[in-house]
Amino acid sequence: TMSRTPNFAKGVEYWSSTEASYNGVLGGFGLGTLPRVDAQSSRMMILKLLPRLSQTKSIMNPKPSERLESRAMEAGAGVGRVSTDVLLYYSKHVELVEPTPKFTERARQRLAEHPKVTEEGATWTIKEVGLQQWQPDGIYDLIWSQWCLPHLSDDELVEYFKKAAGSLRKYTTGDEFYGQDGLLVVKENVCSDTDYTLFDDEDSSITRSHQAYLDLFQKAGLSIVHQEVQLGFPKELYQVRMYALR
Repeated sequence: TMSRTPNFAKGVEYWSSTEASYNGVLGGFGLGTLPRVDAQSSRMMILKLLPRLSQTKSIMNPKPSERLESRAMEAGAGVGRVSTDVLLYYSKHVELVEPTPKFTERARQRLAEHPKVTEEGATWTIKEVGLQQWQPDGIYDLIWSQWCLPHLSDDELVEYFKKAAGSLRKYTTGDEFYGQDGLLVVKENVCSDTDYTLFDDEDSSITRSHQAYLDLFQKAGLSIVHQEVQLGFPKELYQVRMYALR
């Protein structure tokens, strides 16, 4: 079959018709174990790859509160699920990029009540744009792209990857602990390599295979620092893979 390109406007239209809740953004899987299992794996991966972002005292990190002003971005943020369940625990500032007004409104409410914001002074901003229009402001320790990239064409995706990778924090110190450069994380559904890509008529998006992502990472000049398959999700879902890139 002819490979088709995502229609971004149609995608936004589709999401605008779903409810602004975990169940809405997770396609009916928001009420079961998925959100918790997902957030747990994401947190573990961050701690493994960027332990300097931990806000817990340890021998390696005796004064986490005095660490630099860490910043994270959540791409295609929806109602801010990854920001509230994952990113706020590792960054002083989160930026959410999401084009659907109904979702950003809900995200604002959820962020405003989050204990990291109300009690510990974390801050947040929301940019109501698609990733094609997103302009980085400053540098990021973590850029998180999950369940949103199928709405971008290959060319848009390569552009986005370059833009994101170019705005990651870079260290000149040789310090193994504090000198860890920022990471771009991609956590997405993958179809089989024999399919390579699958077009979804319902929300006008493309599910890519592991190989299709590898090809796009290479095109964007990214190298894979770490990758893993998400475990513990419902069997009827696509396989989900996490890639940490620079």
